[in-house]
Amino acid sequence: MTAPRIAVCLVVTDDAGDVHGCLQSMRQLGPLLAQLCVYGVGACESTLALARNAGAKVEMGKWDGDASAARNAAACMSDAPWVLVAEPNERLRVDVANLSRLLDLPKDMVGEPDALTIDISTGRGPGARASRGERIYRPERAHFVGTLEEHLEPLEPGRPLRTLSAGAEVIGIWSVVDDLAQPGSERDRLRRREGRARAAVDKLEAAGIRGNDLVTALVERSRVRRELGDDDGALDDLNRARRVEASDAYRWRAREDLTTLLIEHGYYEGANRLIGELRADGADESYSDWLCARVHAAQGQAHVAWDILRRLQSVTSSEGRVVAPLDILTEQMHLANRLGEFDEALHCCIDLVTRHNLGARHGRMLLKLWGPRSPEGLSDLLIQADARHLDDVAGALEALPGLGPDVAARLREVRAERPTAVRIM
Repeated sequence: MTAPRIAVCLVVTDDAGDVHGCLQSMRQLGPLLAQLCVYGVGACESTLALARNAGAKVEMGKWDGDASAARNAAACMSDAPWVLVAEPNERLRVDVANLSRLLDLPKDMVGEPDALTIDISTGRGPGARASRGERIYRPERAHFVGTLEEHLEPLEPGRPLRTLSAGAEVIGIWSVVDDLAQPGSERDRLRRREGRARAAVDKLEAAGIRGNDLVTALVERSRVRRELGDDDGALDDLNRARRVEASDAYRWRAREDLTTLLIEHGYYEGANRLIGELRADGADESYSDWLCARVHAAQGQAHVAWDILRRLQSVTSSEGRVVAPLDILTEQMHLANRLGEFDEALHCCIDLVTRHNLGARHGRMLLKLWGPRSPEGLSDLLIQADARHLDDVAGALEALPGLGPDVAARLREVRAERPTAVRIM
């Protein structure tokens, strides 16, 4: 019989999203679920009431800018041997039997894991951002450290964190993106987030703490400032973060963000200098190549940028943020079009429309690249590329002028004629 072994722990702040939906999703753990725990720091009473109604144990704490302290306090709410860290707005997918077997590792195994690394994605479908992180851990072996951007470290000093990767077929987390938020409420949320980041920076500087924690706080504040339109403030934060002595990944993170900001504002010499620093410092070559391609593209050097992008398969930043393949493919399409490589651009566009289901976004470009050729020829290419989203593709093309309605009609005809050969999802 499967025993309850996992406590789901959430830290809920004043801008928490759908806590109730998150907690209900976590019940997919079934017999593995020992307890739902919510630790509130500044959360409103109505949010906490929703958590209680969902069956969670709720405790209140005081926010002092230390995210790790809040995480650790939430874990102390349960005596379960494993903790699953969740965020409001997140949802769970899990194969309970496979996860149970993974947790049933022999007690005396060599290198018994402190934590499980799982897949995490923001949003679903086209545009989803993927990463991996240690979201399930043993509180008797590890705890959170870091003031603003918390991360796990072993309780035993000097020992590296031992992790085991749980495959995507076992467990994963994805977060719901709230597309319905009102602009005013979103700006208020960003202001609160900026306030927390500012408080963290002030607290660290007052205590004389630098290193990774200060870099993290400065990078976080810079990102919020950029979302609020304060690029000068973001530039100041990133330049400060770049000069702080810190571990490799933290130095790289500040430089990567600063490079992106410089590219957007046309400071290409500075961006190239930072890319050179990243390469010399041992940062991931693929991400440096991605930044380099963006510099060349922004400077009008499309051939150079295109050659770089064609070599890239996957790109991951120093903090594990994945540049989606569709972003790379979109950039390749635009560059090929600028270079007059229309067949290459068409190939990219067909992939975006079919495999990534982006007909609404790139349908006009598709028809432009196809030109005066027959609608039957284009519909055949779309079907051959990927037939999973034909309904959506047809709907997007039908609303466009020119060949759009004819191509859409042909796609629907093929579906009706060959229902077993074309799988519609």
